[in-house]
Amino acid sequence: MLHNILQFGFPALGLLCAVGGYLSKPRRSSLWTAAIAGGLAGVAAHYESFWTMVTLVLIMLWAAITASRLIDFAWRFKAGMVATVFLFAFLSFWPTVSAMSGGKVPCPQYIRDNVSFRLVAGLDLRGGLRLVYTVDVAEAIRDKRDRFYDEMRGLLATSYGFHEG
Repeated sequence: MLHNILQFGFPALGLLCAVGGYLSKPRRSSLWTAAIAGGLAGVAAHYESFWTMVTLVLIMLWAAITASRLIDFAWRFKAGMVATVFLFAFLSFWPTVSAMSGGKVPCPQYIRDNVSFRLVAGLDLRGGLRLVYTVDVAEAIRDKRDRFYDEMRGLLATSYGFHEG
């Protein structure tokens, strides 16, 4: 059922955007971009390509925000970008938030099935990790002495002309 809604709903929204773009010349490029993205999102839904569909739907949303008449074009463009990035991030983290909250933030099964990656609490969140660094002082002094010796030898060799470099 949901598959059919996605498969035919996005192209229907794309068709509405195409008609709106045909009727409104100043917003034509934004609305036709939304129409193309909506049609392709329907194709992606048909082939069950989740992330392609999500990306195209967010492009359609961005173009629709850009086509609105709320503020000037540059601000609409930026606001659309921020909205799509926020929604993409929310969609990516939604299953993780649902799992970490113990189900208090419900996540639909369709999203859980298609967003397979989760954030995992690292050692620092599960009780920590204690790292102890030690320095072998004698070896550190020996390494510093050897580096200084090699540097001096190289400088002397180049200054007396035994080596060029």
